[in-house]
Amino acid sequence: MRFIYGQSNKRVNIGEGGANIGFSKDGKTAFIALTGANAVAVIDVDKLTLISQIKAGKQPPGLIVR
Repeated sequence: MRFIYGQSNKRVNIGEGGANIGFSKDGKTAFIALTGANAVAVIDVDKLTLISQIKAGKQPPGLIVR
């Protein structure tokens, strides 16, 4: 997935099938449903790095961040 943030343009490998994206209330963390990996990728938005992947069951079609 390619992120363009300010003047930065960086590709972050997050896994298969990025489907939907949500952000934490402070905007510092992104959560991306990975339908092909059966997980949710957690991204540090400031550093544009993958923090972790959370198992989410079979092919998560989307997500809600509260």
